[in-house]
Amino acid sequence: MSPVTLPFLVVQPTQTHTATVICVHGVGDDGKGWKPVTDELAPALPHVKWILPHAPQRPVTVYNKEWLRAWFDLSSFTFTEPEDSSGMFDSVRKLDALVNAEVEAGIPQERIVLSGFSQGGAMESQS
Repeated sequence: MSPVTLPFLVVQPTQTHTATVICVHGVGDDGKGWKPVTDELAPALPHVKWILPHAPQRPVTVYNKEWLRAWFDLSSFTFTEPEDSSGMFDSVRKLDALVNAEVEAGIPQERIVLSGFSQGGAMESQS
């Protein structure tokens, strides 16, 4: 099993840990962007551990190659340009490692939710 290589924040459950939610952010954000959401939801879901990973920083072509946190490069906002499949698969491997670490810690796979917003939602649907 490959180790988890993504930096991330964790909001620990306040009761017995029986489920995990991994929140995957969009381009230019990081895991801290999801912290207010977890702060709001955590009291109602005290058994849930929240994992908020940070995408790697990389130049994003569509944003004039500005270095941003992104799960993969975007060359345009159309569907006519090639996709950054190597960036996508690298991120999938890293997110899979987070899921597998939770399974190895005793959380059943069906009790792990991978959620995402914008580019994070695209990653969520890839794995």
